[in-house]
Amino acid sequence: MEEYGYQIRPLVIPGGIFIGLYPVLLGLLNAVLHFPSWEVRLFAILYGVTCLSMMGLWLFGRSKSVMIAEDKIVFHSWLGERVIRAKDVKRMVFFRDKKRREIIQIKTKDKLYYLNDFYFPFSEMMSDVEEFIRKKGIPTRTVKR
Repeated sequence: MEEYGYQIRPLVIPGGIFIGLYPVLLGLLNAVLHFPSWEVRLFAILYGVTCLSMMGLWLFGRSKSVMIAEDKIVFHSWLGERVIRAKDVKRMVFFRDKKRREIIQIKTKDKLYYLNDFYFPFSEMMSDVEEFIRKKGIPTRTVKR
C-alpha cells in the first residue's frame, strides 16, 4: 500500500508570484496615479485575503493524499478520511480533459470522486488503480473526448 501525495506546486507557484509582484506593481501604480487612501486600504485588504487564501490552499494541498489498498481506496486530508470499499464502487470512468490530462472518475451510489495527475507519482498510481480494478472486477469505461 503506497500513499500518493497531492502536488501543490502547480497551484501555489502562480499565487506566490502574485503575492510577490502585487505590492511592487501597486506601489508603482500608486506613485503614478496617486490613489486615494481608501483605495490603497481596499487593495491592502484584498492582498491580505489573497495571502491567507494561498496559505489555506497550501496547507490543505499538503494534507491531501490517496492510498490504494487491497480492497479499498482511502482519500485523506485534514478534513478527514474518505474510505471507498471495492464493493461500494459502481463504476470507474477514464477520460481526458480539454488539456489532454487523464482523469479517473470513481462513481459510488451517492458520490463522485476524481483522481488526476495532481497526485504524484501519477503513473504508479494508475498502475495500482488498474490492478485494483482487475482484482475486484469493477466495471470501467473509457470516454474519448
